[in-house]
Amino acid sequence: MDRRARGLSLAGLLTLCAALPTALPAAAAEPEDGLVVFDSNQGAGIEIYVVNPDGSNLTQLTDSPGEDREPVWAPVGSRIAFQSTRDLNQEIYSIHPDGSDGRNLTNNPANDVSPTWSPDGLRIAFSSDRDGDDEIWVMDADGSNQGALTNNPASDTKPAWSPDGSRFAFVSDRDDNLEIYTRDLG
Repeated sequence: MDRRARGLSLAGLLTLCAALPTALPAAAAEPEDGLVVFDSNQGAGIEIYVVNPDGSNLTQLTDSPGEDREPVWAPVGSRIAFQSTRDLNQEIYSIHPDGSDGRNLTNNPANDVSPTWSPDGLRIAFSSDRDGDDEIWVMDADGSNQGALTNNPASDTKPAWSPDGSRFAFVSDRDDNLEIYTRDLG
């Protein structure tokens, strides 16, 4: 069942997300060692970096011919998921916090973007245009068992898990303007 948060503009959506940290991906948190992960164009391209909260020990984790963006920590900090154009289209990848063991999780000719980890770290939700418009998809953390969670002619993007992992929220233009919807995973 879809539920829509009525009357929210994009600015309202951003304010809501800032005010409700539990609605943000669990991966937005820092891992136990406190490293902050981010993307930056400070080198030759847009790459993934980690840094201590005080700004020390900046470390570049990726160096690809494409753009690596939107990194998110797994809840236990064991992996970082991100989107990349290194395969000439947007794919979801994951790496260890030291940049090793890079894996293409989606490996699909469609554009797969906006990864977000489930609270238990076992699944990743993302947006994909595999059916011609953006839908919310989910897969196991290793890239297996991929399936669509939404199926609508509108654009469904920016998934976010509920804290207990039983629901997800997403942005959609189903009514010709951007609004937040929620849906059960069951």
